[in-house]
Amino acid sequence: MSGLAGTTGFGTQITGVSLWEDANNDGVADATQLGSTQTTATANVVTFSWTTPTTQVTGGGYSYVVVAVNTGTGVAGNTLGLTVEAGQVQGTGASTSRTLSSTGTAVSNVFNFANPTDVVGVSRGNAPVTAGQININQDNIPMMQLRLAGPGNKAATVTGITFTNAGTSWGAYETAEVRLYYDNNTDGQLDVNDNLIDTRSFATTTSNTVAFTGLNIPLAQNGSKTVLAVLKTNSNGISGNTIALQLPTNTAVTAISSVTTSLSETPLTAATKTFATGQVTVSKDAELAPAGVSPGARNVALMRLKFTVSGPAVKVSSIKVDNTYCIGTYDEADIDSVEIYRDGGDLSFSATGDLLVAAAGVTGLNGGSGTASFTAGVGDTVRASAEGYFYVVYDVATTAVSTRQFGATLADNTYIGTNSIGTIAATNFPIQIGAEHSLPVEFASFTAEAVGQAVKLLWATESETDNLYWIVERKEASATDATYVQIHRLDGMGSTPYRTDYEFVDRSVVPGTRYAYRLTDVSRYGVRKTHDPVEVTAGAALALALGNAFPNPANPATVWAYSLPDEQSVRLAVYNTLGQQVRVLVNGRVAAGTHQARWDITDDNGRAMASGVYFAVMETPTSRLVSRVTVVR
Repeated sequence: MSGLAGTTGFGTQITGVSLWEDANNDGVADATQLGSTQTTATANVVTFSWTTPTTQVTGGGYSYVVVAVNTGTGVAGNTLGLTVEAGQVQGTGASTSRTLSSTGTAVSNVFNFANPTDVVGVSRGNAPVTAGQININQDNIPMMQLRLAGPGNKAATVTGITFTNAGTSWGAYETAEVRLYYDNNTDGQLDVNDNLIDTRSFATTTSNTVAFTGLNIPLAQNGSKTVLAVLKTNSNGISGNTIALQLPTNTAVTAISSVTTSLSETPLTAATKTFATGQVTVSKDAELAPAGVSPGARNVALMRLKFTVSGPAVKVSSIKVDNTYCIGTYDEADIDSVEIYRDGGDLSFSATGDLLVAAAGVTGLNGGSGTASFTAGVGDTVRASAEGYFYVVYDVATTAVSTRQFGATLADNTYIGTNSIGTIAATNFPIQIGAEHSLPVEFASFTAEAVGQAVKLLWATESETDNLYWIVERKEASATDATYVQIHRLDGMGSTPYRTDYEFVDRSVVPGTRYAYRLTDVSRYGVRKTHDPVEVTAGAALALALGNAFPNPANPATVWAYSLPDEQSVRLAVYNTLGQQVRVLVNGRVAAGTHQARWDITDDNGRAMASGVYFAVMETPTSRLVSRVTVVR
């Protein structure tokens, strides 16, 4: 508000000025106050600002009430004059003709705002888009709501809108299309009430502009329309990259030649949308290390790393490699540099065909490490739609000592850098070379079988060299957060050209639970090789039961199967029809599991029993079970 004129003293006779909505045009401050009461003026200007409620000039104008708050010390005859200017609209009530009272009563004056002549006003709509996260392959993302206001003296037509992306995303590389809708209910959201105007895309992969040309958006005199820009992303969105649509200058919006366009602020920028954080999983796709190298060897490929991602793409920016693996003698002086190459697409390393993205010296005692950092380009960005492959390569020093060893280890997920944009999964680490080459165990088979309430593991090797021992590990296969835990260790055969069979029975399982087991063989040099896991479901919990005799009729013998859920005292005896005991088959503590009791049709003294009906009675501390059998001689 400008032009605070007159002879009334501001701050003495007038303590402040306030601004109110006047939707019913009654000139009374009985609606919503906009902003706070202003008690100071700078250069004769009082400024009001607010975020809610949002207001706009609609066809026919909109009224506001300006209220002067008196102190009760007003001087008779002093005056207060007010003129108003707010963005692209001006007030038509220039000064008050009402008498200022010295009683402290608020005095108001109505100012009606109308659109300027020959100008299309462009501003944010009633429901500006808010900042937030977006994802890959996401559609219907509200990006920018615009209010287009017709001139105060004529109708007009908007013919073009060119948006600029003020964010960091790469144009058409990360987005599929931008659509423009009439936002008929002015809610800033795409819904069934809205009508499509046009669909366009960013001009090129790296372009930051998308132009809607040939539009025909009609605006009535003093009328307005609200439009909504909506985005669709593709599968290439990069973690942390941003998109913020912007109208940089008045020329970003074009209209018929008889009017000009004017932005409420320059540039006019929407809230920023940010791609969510993707996660990369790194694995050793192939081991390429030779059994040995000569001093001075260059471009020695050690392994190919595979990068896969879930969610938005992640820019790989550094890879750290340690020149170590297990026991042995390592020296950083043996390695001139560690180099990272990006695969050219054929999954076959070539120092000339693949791209060298970074190299680093190897420093530090007892082997040391080298971190190859690089500025990520499009090719170094791992996307959900395509894996990324990188090679770890050494240049060996000419002074390398042939009796020493070399290795390559990525100890944990901190060895992969993403400039803190995107995360690296902790699975598969450590990633390293050496096991396949330095531990030649010829693995033949590995099986797991549920036996009663235990699990039996069987595995075999065709030959072994320097195999010191085996490690047996187990985890619950159905638990997503379960990790392998060592449950057993047994000796290997050292070096042998013959087949060796191994067995281990795991009696600590929970019946009905599915487990994964894996084996690791460890050489006398400490080199480890972990083999693929196998899965098995442990036997279900047994119930207390006494089965039927078999065969029945019995001659010359019969067998009863019985099961126990846990170890307990059991007495199983045979009785005749008179209830007389003729033979005790079991009497004592019996382990949990399934068992058998055989009766050879004799009594406790070894005398043969006559034909007839007999009963097997099994007694435990909690139960008494009976099974009938017929003897036929």
